Amino acid sequence: MSGTGSRTRFAALLRPKALANSRQGFVVAGVCAAGVLGLFVLEMVTQRDRVLTAIALPLVAAAWSLAGWRLLSVAILALAVELAAGWAEKIDPEATLVETLSLMTLTAVIHLLSRAQSLRARRRPRTSSILGDQAPAGTWDDLRLLTTRENAVARLAAQGHTNREIGKRLFIGERTVETHLSNAYSKLGLRSKVELVRRFSEMQEREAEIQTIDHNRPKS
Repeated sequence: MSGTGSRTRFAALLRPKALANSRQGFVVAGVCAAGVLGLFVLEMVTQRDRVLTAIALPLVAAAWSLAGWRLLSVAILALAVELAAGWAEKIDPEATLVETLSLMTLTAVIHLLSRAQSLRARRRPRTSSILGDQAPAGTWDDLRLLTTRENAVARLAAQGHTNREIGKRLFIGERTVETHLSNAYSKLGLRSKVELVRRFSEMQEREAEIQTIDHNRPKS
């Protein structure tokens, strides 16, 4: 069970913009920034012009999973590092500019592609079965992808509370509730509150079945 849950969480983290608004996004942004600075230091120490080319790796990772100011921060840092390296090594300004523009273009393309994939996933039709259209099955481990606030909002929504009721309970605005629900839908691979309610209901049923099986299992 734990191995399956770990694989599920890892697969979810690879989804486009999976960490755009989550707390894990801070960690990813920090790792990407550290990678950019580490490559800059390595190039300064080794004096090898091509080392900094690998800066594309943390930039692509950031562009795929992050958004907003976190992605912008990593991109600005990479831009500054590229220009600083070009000045320090007295590289032809035109060559430095071309390489910098190429990296920024790559980052923008990956960002737009990831954003498009994220929006497409939300609009993707649900798979059909003999029981009708259903959202993909999930586990309680999936909820670890959510922030504490997203988790609280999702649980209240699954219980049938309206956005206004959730906002009053948690002392937040309705728009904030909508934002948290939208983030939860994206991370859990859902499209609507109906699917969220169904997902929680399915997980509760499976948990009850497991408890019943464990209770009826002969004790050694």
